[in-house]
Amino acid sequence: MLQLSRYRFTLQAQDPIHLPSFPGSALRGVFGHGLKRSVCVTNLPDCTECALRTQCVYSYLFETALFFSKGSNAPHPLIFDIQGLEMRYGPGMQFHIEITLIGDAIRHLPYVIQAWRRAGTRGLGQKQAKFSLDQVDVLDFQAGSWRQLMPKADDAGTPPTWNGIPHSPSHPLLQASIELSTPYRGKLGGHLVTPDRFSAQGFVVALIKRIYSLQQLHDPSREPLDTETLVQAAAGLELKSSQLRWKEWTRHSSRQRTHMQMGGVTGVFTLAGEGLDLLWQVLQLGQWLHAGKSTLFGLGRYRVVAQEYQP
Repeated sequence: MLQLSRYRFTLQAQDPIHLPSFPGSALRGVFGHGLKRSVCVTNLPDCTECALRTQCVYSYLFETALFFSKGSNAPHPLIFDIQGLEMRYGPGMQFHIEITLIGDAIRHLPYVIQAWRRAGTRGLGQKQAKFSLDQVDVLDFQAGSWRQLMPKADDAGTPPTWNGIPHSPSHPLLQASIELSTPYRGKLGGHLVTPDRFSAQGFVVALIKRIYSLQQLHDPSREPLDTETLVQAAAGLELKSSQLRWKEWTRHSSRQRTHMQMGGVTGVFTLAGEGLDLLWQVLQLGQWLHAGKSTLFGLGRYRVVAQEYQP
């Protein structure tokens, strides 16, 4: 359906580091700056007028819509996962950032590694707290364990990628519970989805469309997703229960020099319906791809647990 790889970057604080309550914006910003400094040869302040934008790794990973000339409808081929971070790290303390690379983006891993190195020399936040990149691991999806890539690789083999379902249900699914651990910014009729407007069909259909777009742009050699059949299956889903709430998040945009509201829906909901078996691969894959808008910041992260029918 879609090829992806998951990497864990171990960073070590050299100065005292103070992260905001939701650190996705700060980490994305320092990483993006490091990536641009690593690959940009024109030093233009804006990529819009750059003649090399359709050949540039930074443009592809960070300015994806510009790279493909798709307006705003071009999902990024990398996703940040910033769960489990503390607010403060003293010198010598380590912390981890996980990144998923999708399709063609996997071959750009060396640039991602170099970007974190450059980011560490620039530093985080207003005080530009320095850090170093100590280790990079890749997730072996089948084994469920991490394999070291640097500073000393466990072996010289090709990094493992996710190409299917690690554990397919052995019996028909009764229902599936989904926990939204970071704000989900879905849209319905041009407006953000709120807890009272949240629907099972809307969530799954948006996820199907997201996977289809990622596949078409970043992994086009794969067999196309049968969106028509999957959307029909999603139409039969119902929301059995939900404990959803709105969680606000404010981030500062250095580029626009303003504060932006980036809130979304969090909590737990349960899906049921005959189409769950057909949609299980989509729901599993979406855990690594996140759902909704602003996934580059780490938003839209969820986990799914299935309840199977036991004869």
